[in-house]
Amino acid sequence: MPLLPWTLPIPMSAVDLQLPIGELLRKYPVLREMLEERGIHCVECLVAEQETLLGVAKMHYLDLPDLLAEWQIRQDASNRE
Repeated sequence: MPLLPWTLPIPMSAVDLQLPIGELLRKYPVLREMLEERGIHCVECLVAEQETLLGVAKMHYLDLPDLLAEWQIRQDASNRE
């Protein structure tokens, strides 16, 4: 599987975007909240243990770089709380 061309600034640089979305949502509640705000409820989906964030973005017509940038901002804010 090819590596994604997007990189995340620290502290999210260690996030493996090729992990199944279900695993990312368990590790990062901020991401889960962001997707749910968009009406995307991956936790309830049977495909969550196989699909990646890239796949979810494509499936739901999300701009992945914009999503990653927002995630970084919200994750940083959450880490400061």
